[in-house]
Amino acid sequence: MHRCTCLYNGDPELIKEIKCFKTDVGNSGGFEVGYYPPMDRAGISSTWICKHYDIENKPLPTYSLNKVFHLSQLALCFYNMKEDTKFGNVKMLRAIKYNCGSRAYNITFEASLSDNDTKKFQTNVRTSIAS
Repeated sequence: MHRCTCLYNGDPELIKEIKCFKTDVGNSGGFEVGYYPPMDRAGISSTWICKHYDIENKPLPTYSLNKVFHLSQLALCFYNMKEDTKFGNVKMLRAIKYNCGSRAYNITFEASLSDNDTKKFQTNVRTSIAS
């Protein structure tokens, strides 16, 4: 059986970050996951984070920001239809993109019914290309 630890080469910094990553995922269902640069450098793929967007602290290219913004608007549209509400004015907070066969986004955003009535939403959106 192939063991993933061979990718880490015993790097204590990377092993520590993987433990923190797993704790974050376990505590938040994969929504409030920190940014772990050594994991990026290790090239860990599959169920690992591909991209981390902390909207307020890490600027995004316009294309990427538009993509997660539109995905959250779509999720909010479904929510409004299901709950018969009229939330709008999406404010992006955080998005994490995973590559796991298809692309999966865990998006955290705020929306409001009025200027004073905001609510925090979290959605998981999976995208794939039909073959």
